[in-house]
Amino acid sequence: MKKTGMYRDYKSYQPGEVITVDVVVIGSGCGGSTMAYELSKKGIKVALLEQGGNYHTGTFDNNELNMAGKVSAERNFHTTSDGGINLVYGNNLGGASVHYWADSYRTPEDRLLLWHRKYEIEHHLPEDLDSYWKELETDLHVSPASEEYFNPMNRLFRNASQRLGWDGHNVPQARKNCQKSGHCMQGCLFGAKQSQLITHIPSAVRLGTDVYADLRAERLEIVGNQVKGLEAVVIDRRTLRPTQTKLRFQAK
Repeated sequence: MKKTGMYRDYKSYQPGEVITVDVVVIGSGCGGSTMAYELSKKGIKVALLEQGGNYHTGTFDNNELNMAGKVSAERNFHTTSDGGINLVYGNNLGGASVHYWADSYRTPEDRLLLWHRKYEIEHHLPEDLDSYWKELETDLHVSPASEEYFNPMNRLFRNASQRLGWDGHNVPQARKNCQKSGHCMQGCLFGAKQSQLITHIPSAVRLGTDVYADLRAERLEIVGNQVKGLEAVVIDRRTLRPTQTKLRFQAK
């Protein structure tokens, strides 16, 4: 039986700690959490780092201002340099998957072919990913939104687009037992939206991954052409500011 991993946060760190693992994954969004899960399935010891806080779904109160402080970087006030476009991204365990709308599309085939042709990206052709899409969509309960989830605005848009002759389809969404509360962007209080917070992260932890929340990766230690370690700084969750406490990771 493999040893279950642990969750840590800003209250548990000690100055000067040195942590040794096989792999350090920086960021706990869709990419990082899935990577941690896949590595842990192979028996590899993983440390999953997240600069944001670890908030259980039971702490989500559907209050936009409160949730912006918990799960949105810069409290949703981040913009492009000219202020013209609002940039919304996650600052919490689970990353943007906690506050996205659960819309879950496969990467379009024309993009995969373009990346292969223009950037020589390997092993990401449609035939390479086919089995993985099926696995992900099963794990995350991805399926087209059914009629019961169409509100008056959705129906109005669909009727108008059909009259215009536009093509359309029901959006594939990662949900299970959705309660139709309409607060997807503030995090799902009911745990129905299949974010990394309730899917790949706990699955990885059960297989031995250790989660380090409130910890920002700051500097790679490079010797020659190899990365020998990582320095990280503890973030005070109450102020979202870095503290004086730093940790060091050593990984293969």
